[in-house]
Amino acid sequence: MAISNEPIQSNDKKINAKIVALILVFTLVVSGILAYVFNIGDMKKKTAKFINPIFKKKSSKEVEEKKKIADDMERLELEKEKILQLQTKLDTIRTDLELREKELTERETELMQREEEIESLQLQLSQKVDDIKSISKLYENMDAQRAAQILTELDDVETVILILKNIKKEKTADILENMDPKTAAYITNKMLQ
Repeated sequence: MAISNEPIQSNDKKINAKIVALILVFTLVVSGILAYVFNIGDMKKKTAKFINPIFKKKSSKEVEEKKKIADDMERLELEKEKILQLQTKLDTIRTDLELREKELTERETELMQREEEIESLQLQLSQKVDDIKSISKLYENMDAQRAAQILTELDDVETVILILKNIKKEKTADILENMDPKTAAYITNKMLQ
């Protein structure tokens, strides 16, 4: 039995190809290192931004500065958060104040309206009091019997009472004396209330 040399030869070719590729890669790496070490073609400058960070040791000063910057950034973020919270509170307070201001304005308007109504009522009341006093003077100057007859004819007992209260007591007594006893008693009771 004869063994074929073909598979062995193909294995040798594969191994030779691998060795050649390995030698080629090794040569490229060594030539790159030599080019860098001896600065061939200004290789150090061209590769500095890639290689320097790999081999360069960070100084303690740089580490401290980076830590300080990180701490400062963290503090800034915390301050930013606090400012946002304060802004939210401020917005809430501002909204509340605006609502209260609107409420106060409405109340002020309402109070002014009521004040105007009160002034109007006071004016009417003052005018009515003046009218009652004028009418009372008329009845005071009348004959007691005639005044009694006229006052008995009035429908509004409150007006009669107001007139009698604004007349001198002696004249009021004379007028009541000239009225029907039941009417005089009724008016007297109302005057006491």
